[in-house]
Amino acid sequence: TLFSALGRYEVNDYVEAYMETTYANNKINQQLAFDANDIPDNPASLFVPITGNPLITNPNLITFLDNNFDDGMGADAANDDIATIPDLRRRMVEVGPRFTSFESDAFRVLTGLRGEVPVEFGSGWNYDIYYSFARTNRSETLRGFTSDARIQQAVDVVTGAGGEAECRNTTGGCVPITLFGPGSIDPDAIGFISPTAAVVRETEQQIFNASLSGNAFELPAGSVGVALGYEYRDESARDVPDQFVVSGELGPGNNEDPVEGQFDVHEVFGEILIPVLADAPFAESLEVEGAVRYADYSSVGSATAFKVGGSWTPVSGFKIRGIYQEAVRAPNIFELFGQATGAATVTDGCASAQTASNPTAQAFCGVLGVPNPATFVPDSQATTQETGAILGGSSLKPESAETWTVGFVWQPQIIDGLSITADYYSIFLDDAVDTLGPTVRVNQCIASNDVNSAACQLVIRAPNGDIAFVQDNFLNTGSETRKGIDWQIDYSRDLDILNIPGKVRFFHTGNYTFTNEFVPADGEDAIDCNGVFSGDCTGLGDFNQPKWRLTNNITYETGPLQVRAQYRVIGNLENGAADTINDLVFDETGIEGYVDLTASYDVNDNLNIYAGVENLADTSPPLMGSGFTGRNGGSDAGTDPSLYDVLGRRFFIGAVLEF
Repeated sequence: TLFSALGRYEVNDYVEAYMETTYANNKINQQLAFDANDIPDNPASLFVPITGNPLITNPNLITFLDNNFDDGMGADAANDDIATIPDLRRRMVEVGPRFTSFESDAFRVLTGLRGEVPVEFGSGWNYDIYYSFARTNRSETLRGFTSDARIQQAVDVVTGAGGEAECRNTTGGCVPITLFGPGSIDPDAIGFISPTAAVVRETEQQIFNASLSGNAFELPAGSVGVALGYEYRDESARDVPDQFVVSGELGPGNNEDPVEGQFDVHEVFGEILIPVLADAPFAESLEVEGAVRYADYSSVGSATAFKVGGSWTPVSGFKIRGIYQEAVRAPNIFELFGQATGAATVTDGCASAQTASNPTAQAFCGVLGVPNPATFVPDSQATTQETGAILGGSSLKPESAETWTVGFVWQPQIIDGLSITADYYSIFLDDAVDTLGPTVRVNQCIASNDVNSAACQLVIRAPNGDIAFVQDNFLNTGSETRKGIDWQIDYSRDLDILNIPGKVRFFHTGNYTFTNEFVPADGEDAIDCNGVFSGDCTGLGDFNQPKWRLTNNITYETGPLQVRAQYRVIGNLENGAADTINDLVFDETGIEGYVDLTASYDVNDNLNIYAGVENLADTSPPLMGSGFTGRNGGSDAGTDPSLYDVLGRRFFIGAVLEF
């Protein structure tokens, strides 16, 4: 649901009051497969009574539990008739699918004054002063996720006075269960072991902005344009999870602590455009421009951004342009104050294959708790379900970027309606606000050869040696470099079909990336991710970037009718870990293309109807695997849903009514 209202009132010749109001309500329901629960999360254990448990009567199961989990080994107390199970994995089919429901309410109101300034110097001076308030409330409801704490309570079964099975601890309406065997969970217990959980998230932003723009004075080539301004922003956020989310009992990715944070910033800015030459030989126009913005953040201190550039039109229809700028981005509220957990893929440096040629690392892995480093093979499921707590850094500073572009615009006079543009860009991002990733943290610990090192304090291992928990905080680290070229070709002409006047337009855009690499941490080697997936180049937070992408459109308009066809092309990607045997099936993706069709018709001045189809050929996304999806964890989708169409062919129809 979307509602918006605009209003303006001319107070006099120099003052106009205006207002904008927007309200949006959005609901999304997400369904996932049955909960694949690790019960409990490492390094804890699950305790299940054996003798006297009326739900465990199979003699083979009793013998198995007694011989393997009640034998006095490890953390187990021998012969206490309680199985101490360090890790039990089970798909909770009886509970049903997992559902997460998202509902958000967003409200924004902006009011201000604008108009012309009657000044004696220069010309065209205008001012704009406004205040904006925006708030978003989002609720997340989780159903179908199972509670480790309640499962432990429910499997601690004893025989009641009437011979029936009951929980030893009946608090909260506990219903006894057993986890052994398909369909073994009593339907009456589902409500107990799978409580509904919720998180409420609130964000708020206030902005005050005042700006003045106009022509300061005249030069032989034209007016010098100037803009000056001040802006104040206040941003705050609050996350309020309920007890089930705070406790972490619903598993990795579904636990977090309450978070609340706020910062504000004062900014001043200025821009100038200077016409240097006009109507001169080899300079139909020559302009230079510049801008500067100074910001003072309550959270990270001050930062300055600026740009300088210009454009030159030597002859009519051909322009050369370029710009250099230094930009900054301050850490957001989550990076400063946030906390979240989730599953993560970790390549454990203590695996026997990793330590075979490194006796020092092998010996230290034994100190870390790996039972036999020479033969240790991390559990594949465990390494894809690591938990990483991401804690906001307290000493963050803004990340900075240096960017320059140079290009041209060509509109040849001999071909009416043709326009060609191309721009080369180079972007270098330094002091990036990011996490190192759990694999880096684990390897830093191993390389330190010191259990008391800062890196080793971030890694917790289970009794069997598997990694159970990795803490990974935001910090300023590493850099990113991207270089490439963007181009666009636009051509339109009148085209009559069956003596019906109309116009056809061809529109083509493209991008080719020459360099796409990043340095994950200072002092480390650069990683080339240009046209590469897997390894450290893939993940839902580290999007794939093919070397090239194209978009082609053709549109035909006649009267109230418009028809458009679009063909999107995505270049191929190579597997960056193709030497790994599990990746050989997906060594490269193909070139992917999608065809979209749309049509719209203006019924009258107030009503437009439209319809169309996306992904006409129902093209499926390429398989990329899910085990090699980046340093920050990957996707169970087996592909990259941020790059490829995973929904298939779909149709839409709608109408726009203005009144």
